[in-house]
Amino acid sequence: MLKLIFSFIFSILLVSVPGQTRIFSGKISESESGLPLSGAHIVVWAPGGDYPIRRTISGKDGDFMLAGLPPDTIRVRISYIGHKFYQAEFSLANADMIGLPIQLEYSPVPVGEVTVNALLQDMILKDVSFPVSVLTGSDIGKQAAVTASDLLRNEPGIELARDGIWATSLNIRGLTEQRILILVDGNRIETATDITAGLSMVDLNDIERIEVIKGPASSIYGTGAMGGVVNIITKSGFYNHDFYSRGSISGTYNTVNQMHAENLYLNLGDSLWYVYAGGSHRDASNTSTPEGELLNSQFRDYSISLRAGIKPLPNHELKLNYQRFVAADVGISGGSPFPSSAVATYPVEMRQLFSGV
Repeated sequence: MLKLIFSFIFSILLVSVPGQTRIFSGKISESESGLPLSGAHIVVWAPGGDYPIRRTISGKDGDFMLAGLPPDTIRVRISYIGHKFYQAEFSLANADMIGLPIQLEYSPVPVGEVTVNALLQDMILKDVSFPVSVLTGSDIGKQAAVTASDLLRNEPGIELARDGIWATSLNIRGLTEQRILILVDGNRIETATDITAGLSMVDLNDIERIEVIKGPASSIYGTGAMGGVVNIITKSGFYNHDFYSRGSISGTYNTVNQMHAENLYLNLGDSLWYVYAGGSHRDASNTSTPEGELLNSQFRDYSISLRAGIKPLPNHELKLNYQRFVAADVGISGGSPFPSSAVATYPVEMRQLFSGV
């Protein structure tokens, strides 16, 4: 009898010890009609984490359930095509959260008269059968971003993968950068290793627009495009009936990481030729967060862009494009591949492009 009493007390203590897992469940519906939304994507992060710890899809009646969650605060993000993103934090420290009602606001998908060339020919976006997202220059100017990947963080079906602040790449519908083809002005970005620095080696001030194919495109582009294609089109000069000249010099400063950035560009041309020249420089220290300074998150980079066009004969045109991007002392601020005591950096990263057509 005494052994039975001790076994009962011991079992109670096991149930009450910290470290048990939690359950998070709910039902997703549309805010206007109240109809359930099946097939919505639910992703959960731990506090301060860069990688999802759980993900699922809502069922026929909009219901979902995630088990095995830590008894802590979690970040939840829900996406459904044609609806605004839902993002919130919930505390599971004291108990499970069961049957949470979540409503998503309707948001029409923009299908305006936008011309894209991600399919190797100019097409109106609404006539493209592939799932394509387009960020125009106005969209880019509204965002505070460090890399080209950051510009796409709010697009449906796209998640970020980080090696730090500077080195950021994309995850498209569950496939990583090894299965995603990155193009700059139609030229592939090639790296010797599967690092996440590919999209970080593009000057944000030099981007005209970004087109993303979210799905297999190997039938068009060949190997490497199983997960999708990121097509970056940079700014350039243009022909004009009369001679023109334009340019600008700008600078920014961010207190969060003491980053100072300088940018300039110059564009000249007339009806027979044009020249576009641009450059930028950035230098950032460690980033400050609410939890303290993020060590080894510094970076320094600069870029140069030169583009020219000439019409030597009627119906003939020659275009030249040169780009150079160099980064040094780029800190990798941690993650699962590195122990907490390690200090890892990209000593020097460079992307160089020269093309003529």
